[in-house]
Amino acid sequence: MNVGFIGIGSMGSLLIDSFIGSGALEPSQITASNRTFAKAEKLAVRHLGLRAVPLNRDAVIGQDLIFLCIKPLEYKRVIEEIRGILSEDQIVISITSPVLIEQLENSLPCKIAKVIPSITNYVCCGATLCMYGDRLNEADKARLNNLFSMISAPLAIDEKHTRIVSDISSCGPAFMAFVLQSFINAAVEETGIPREEAEIVASAMLYGTGQLLTE
Repeated sequence: MNVGFIGIGSMGSLLIDSFIGSGALEPSQITASNRTFAKAEKLAVRHLGLRAVPLNRDAVIGQDLIFLCIKPLEYKRVIEEIRGILSEDQIVISITSPVLIEQLENSLPCKIAKVIPSITNYVCCGATLCMYGDRLNEADKARLNNLFSMISAPLAIDEKHTRIVSDISSCGPAFMAFVLQSFINAAVEETGIPREEAEIVASAMLYGTGQLLTE
């Protein structure tokens, strides 16, 4: 399986690092383009075998899956660049919440999916929120679920709930981290406990609480 990435900002690079780190993909299976080509070249140095390309079309040709990890305002330009070279059997996966599956299906000839990753995927935990277009068959969905299960728990959601569910899944870690940091700061300031010790205890507490609530 060959996978293309258009855009390797914070989430695009996180996905690449996670797929490679988990063993889901080899660097040689990945082709990446970015608005700033030097950034793609730097990623290729970090993951030997990954192919950095200067043009978005080069991240599409010959790929089975193409991730669009770009900002909403960039979609019009990128779609115009790749529309004519996409085939019906390729799968384009958007990670941008405001861009609807229907909009992409109306603009592109291929199969469409939308996923919302989380920073927790970096350690192969948490959820990947998955929404699938009408052109995807069951084999396509299984293929994507198998890929995302290597770095997360893939959860199918209704696209109309994207905003609130992504707030919980993707923004939630920042809120929990803020609360945890506040606990640690208060403990250090009020009792004089060494910060490193407080961090270890608090982190273990949060990890255990997550396990307990999951059970």
